Amino acid sequence: MASLAHVIDRAVARPGQHGMDEEIRAKIDTVLRDLRLRGRHALRIVDPGCGTGGWLIATALRARALGFTAIEARGMK
Repeated sequence: MASLAHVIDRAVARPGQHGMDEEIRAKIDTVLRDLRLRGRHALRIVDPGCGTGGWLIATALRARALGFTAIEARGMK
């Protein structure tokens, strides 16, 4: 299974493609669901280029909705 960072890095490496946000969102969701199916309850998210933090917040909220109970999210610009 690819790490969340790897999934995002690969998607962002193809700038200018339409629907990229939905593609990234779907890949993040797939990784989060896979982690939950494997029994994970804790999640640490690091976003080194978070800008306004939109992806970081959205990922943390989705993780909570999927049942993660311990979520640590760090963003840096």
